[in-house]
Amino acid sequence: MTLFDVIIIGGGLSGSSTAIHLSSKGYSVLVIEKSNKKVKVPCAGGMAASIKALLPLNIDEAIETEVKNVHFSWETGDNVVAKLSGESPFLIVKREKLDNLLIDKAKSEGAIMACSSEVTNIEKSCDSWNVQCNYQTIYRGKFLVVADGSESRWSTFLKLGPQNPKYAQTAAIRLNGKGNLEKDTVRFDFGLIKYGFAWAFPLKTSVNIGIGTFIGNYPINNPA
Repeated sequence: MTLFDVIIIGGGLSGSSTAIHLSSKGYSVLVIEKSNKKVKVPCAGGMAASIKALLPLNIDEAIETEVKNVHFSWETGDNVVAKLSGESPFLIVKREKLDNLLIDKAKSEGAIMACSSEVTNIEKSCDSWNVQCNYQTIYRGKFLVVADGSESRWSTFLKLGPQNPKYAQTAAIRLNGKGNLEKDTVRFDFGLIKYGFAWAFPLKTSVNIGIGTFIGNYPINNPA
């Protein structure tokens, strides 16, 4: 059984970026990702422009919008528009395109990708981390990186971070066309959603519309 230098759980922004950095320095890296990375990702895609400098590749082709204005309203009224001066600090990216750029770069640096693989158990032995996935596949690594999102049950299982985190609830869809949404402008409305907000983010040929509420407070199901 191959012993990897590093096993990374999660092939998103953090996991794949870590894989690129480590693989480029000669470490053997395995990334375990539960999705097949070809599906549409309907998340809002907002990202601070400063992140570009931290990523190990050019992501320009994944950028849909450089935000210049932020439109705030209260129950669709009392409008306030904030103009962002200087270099745009806020980008809208298409997540599936960004994720695939990162994964392709990680693979080109030598990282191994195990897609459509969901972790079912983690054990620490004297010399390695043993990570079991569906279909009873077991991988071994000297080091383990947990990068499968803020709702990771494995970070809680390993007692990393807060033990009783609280989460907002969000839902988003992507619609073709941009309606009356101004170019390079994102909209936030407060008041329509109790204890939350709604948004509209422009992409190149579509718009991401979503809602979020801060009421969400649900437990993470820890593995047995």
